[in-house]
Amino acid sequence: SVVLGLLAAFTLVKYTRFAGRTLFSGMVNAPLVMPEVIVGLSLLLMLVSVQRVLGFPDRGMFTIWIGHTLVGVAYAAVVIQARLRDLNPQLEEAAMDLGARPSQLFFLVTLPMIAQSMVSAWLLTFTLSLDDVVLSAFLSGPGSTTMPLVIFSRARLGLNPSVNAMATVIIVSVSIGVILATCMSLYETVTGGEHAFFDSAVMLLFFLLAGRALDAEMRTRTRAGIGALLGRMGKSARVIAPDGTTRRVAAKDLEPGMLVLVAAGEALAADGEVVEGTSALDNAML
Repeated sequence: SVVLGLLAAFTLVKYTRFAGRTLFSGMVNAPLVMPEVIVGLSLLLMLVSVQRVLGFPDRGMFTIWIGHTLVGVAYAAVVIQARLRDLNPQLEEAAMDLGARPSQLFFLVTLPMIAQSMVSAWLLTFTLSLDDVVLSAFLSGPGSTTMPLVIFSRARLGLNPSVNAMATVIIVSVSIGVILATCMSLYETVTGGEHAFFDSAVMLLFFLLAGRALDAEMRTRTRAGIGALLGRMGKSARVIAPDGTTRRVAAKDLEPGMLVLVAAGEALAADGEVVEGTSALDNAML
């Protein structure tokens, strides 16, 4: 993604007029404004059509790699393009005046000056790829999956300690990286270095800790909400006998034809048809 994004950004910045430039720019930036569901579905339909004609590729890690690369190119191109536009053109002109060839100009002058933006683009695309669920769900096949898909499936079927351990490793790794970056920025600030990004690093650390606190709060509220819903789910029902009397029957023992009396606010895990009661609440309780 970073390599293709670099080529796209370099083309858009250095070559301002060529046939199809508007179309090329729109195609590069399209994944930024299109819903990820639409991108995933479009890629799936295209790959299925290609597979029918050529017999390749099968849905798996290769198709996931194609989808993540497509989305990553758009983000990488935007980051690198912003840096290329801020470069001082006089530096490249001076290199050409001194006899530098186009290849030397790119690798010895331009590339070192945009190296930081390339690292930023790599970090951004890596984070997006690591966190992606929608594209991976569309493009994955039998025997191939990604970490977010595994976590998502286990969240529905029940988490185990391995997911908690993995989350801990990721959070600790990111925290260590942020702390090291903060220390380096503080050192640059104290020593009067050129790259004094202490304020930005502190702000990033603040948002990291705030996001972690919000995540823990939302998890707690979600668990409480699920517990409340499960508590309201009735495990037994009041069945009305032909003589008008009622008796309690386990929900799993309900049979077709039984008349069930559902109280207001009660939820019953069973399919049925409302025979008395016409309000929206009456129809929503079954």
